[in-house]
Amino acid sequence: YTYQDTLSLHDALPISEYAACYLFRTEESVRPTINASINRTNVNITVDRDSNIDYVLVYRGREDAEFNRKFSQVVTNPAELPSQYAGDFTVLDAMATPVTENGVYKGSVFDQYTSPQNKELYAGLIRNQEVTGTDIVMVGNGNFTTANNGLPGNRVACTGMVGTNFYTFLAVGSSTMGSGDAFRAVYPVRNSDDTPPVVTSGIIAVKEWDGNMIKQGTITLIFNEGLYARSQGTTTQNNLPVDNCIVGAAGHAGVSNQYIAVGSLVTTTELSGVQVVGDSTHNSDTAPISAITLNISDARNGFGIAFRTSLGDAAGNNRENNPLVARVVVTRNSETGSDGLVQYYYEAKLDITEAWDSRPKSERPQL
Repeated sequence: YTYQDTLSLHDALPISEYAACYLFRTEESVRPTINASINRTNVNITVDRDSNIDYVLVYRGREDAEFNRKFSQVVTNPAELPSQYAGDFTVLDAMATPVTENGVYKGSVFDQYTSPQNKELYAGLIRNQEVTGTDIVMVGNGNFTTANNGLPGNRVACTGMVGTNFYTFLAVGSSTMGSGDAFRAVYPVRNSDDTPPVVTSGIIAVKEWDGNMIKQGTITLIFNEGLYARSQGTTTQNNLPVDNCIVGAAGHAGVSNQYIAVGSLVTTTELSGVQVVGDSTHNSDTAPISAITLNISDARNGFGIAFRTSLGDAAGNNRENNPLVARVVVTRNSETGSDGLVQYYYEAKLDITEAWDSRPKSERPQL
């Protein structure tokens, strides 16, 4: 050809009458299933195919506002949405609710019903996060494999959590071979509680003195968390919340199927001058209690009140080998009045088992 010649595409590229055109697209059915379960401070991931997963840990209740939208607003066809997933059922609820078929996990409700464009929106919300230090405490990603299901390789150690606050774990992932996204949420994740309760305040209010003896008075013990106690049978053991029941009614049991009476946890009897203050019946409104009030009478220096070894917290932490004992310490003090005369008076404080005692020094006796 010379520059004067015209070269057409038809001349240069002969077209076969047998040419075929192929259309490729990622089917929704090839997305992975991502399941998650909480184990103490870890989240265990289970997948049905090798997947790349991004995840974020958020202070519970401070998730992005998009996660609190009504789920019906983000689905492909609201008219086909089952009634249990409508109404106030949120996007977060949908991610946290599993779908099973014959006992086999098939993904989250969010996976099943959300429109493609909204899946893209929420995938971005999870993948494009940064740690803020308060609301978002951890972000990460990794490759999770079927071979590691149930093994440490598919375990996420959650970090950045403060105290025993609740956190939400959000995850989005796709198959390593390429697929649509799958979503999962689990909550609450929190730090493990492995510390028994402590007494943060323990004081004696003396109503009447008889010399150096407390004729009438009240002891109040305040704890840093709700109290629980073990109910142990011949073959079973339950950790039940302590209520304000004093076990006062005739034939009334200190342990019900749901609660343990505080009165049953004080080993010092009324004959010794100790009376538990509370209700005559079990009361769910008071459980678990975080304070114990005792009326005492004729209590001298050294008088002690002991509690059962089963006393502990919701996580089952107790000091079985070092039970709580509160001992009355009476001291004789003096002060000089405005007239220059020395006056003497008695003061009562509590000496509490050291491992249980977290009170300020002002409440503790000088031993």
